[in-house]
Amino acid sequence: MVSSAELENKMVLEQQAQLQKEEDQNWLKLHAKLEKLEMLEKECLKLTATQRIAEDKIKHLEEKLCEEEHQRKLIQDKTAQRGIFAKESKNQRNLLLKGQSSSIPKLTSLRSTSHFEREQLWWHSQG
Repeated sequence: MVSSAELENKMVLEQQAQLQKEEDQNWLKLHAKLEKLEMLEKECLKLTATQRIAEDKIKHLEEKLCEEEHQRKLIQDKTAQRGIFAKESKNQRNLLLKGQSSSIPKLTSLRSTSHFEREQLWWHSQG
């Protein structure tokens, strides 16, 4: 009986030692997982900050691109207006030159005319 009680006591102690060993291993595993979780959370914060910086840069570049496109359009519009103005001016000059060339004698013929005749030609061309 004593030996059976001793054997039973020994088995209980071994079971307790085994349970303690398993509990210690579980604590070590839990501690390792907690450290890994903390590391992942820090990495997540870094990535979130990097993403925010990247998004801000993208937004800034999009705004800059939009402004540059607006400026380019303004320049194109001004250039087009100047082109239209230059073309209209050229057409008006051509019309004036055509109108004047038919009603006003050439310079060589003006030299041979008197001052009075030149004034009359000028007044005639104005009216």
